[in-house]
Amino acid sequence: MKKFKYNANTPVAVILAAFKKKAAAATNCDSKARVQKSLDWDAKFEGQNLGEMADAALTDPEFDQSWELWYLYFFGADTEVECRKKGLLLIKDPMMAFQVYLTYDWLTDEEDKLLEEKFKGKLPTAEAELRDGIVKRAKWK
Repeated sequence: MKKFKYNANTPVAVILAAFKKKAAAATNCDSKARVQKSLDWDAKFEGQNLGEMADAALTDPEFDQSWELWYLYFFGADTEVECRKKGLLLIKDPMMAFQVYLTYDWLTDEEDKLLEEKFKGKLPTAEAELRDGIVKRAKWK
C-alpha cells in the first residue's frame, strides 16, 4: 500500500508553504490575484489540519471549485484517497469533473465513479469523444 505524504492530519501550514512555492514556480497558474485569493482562504485554517479545511470547503460559499484543481495538480498524487474524495466533492461543474477524470492516472475506481456522476449525461459530445477514442484518459494510456 502506498504511503501518502498528505492526509487528513497534515497541518494546513505545511500545505500552504508548499502551495506558495509551487504556485510561484508554475507557469500555467491563473493570475496572481486568483492565486492570492486561494492562499488567503487557505490561511484562515493555518492552525488546523487538511481534513478540517476540506470539511469547511464543502460548506463555504467563498470556496472556489477551481482551487481544488490547483490542489489536485500540485498535491493530488501525494494525498491520501479519503482526502482526495472530499476534494472531488467540491467540483460541481461537469466539464471540470470531466477534465479531472481525463487528466490523472492515479484516480481510484471509486474516485472515477464520483467524477462520472458529475458529468455523465451532461456532456454528450465530450462523452462521445471519450467513447470513440477521440479523447483519451491518462489512466488508459
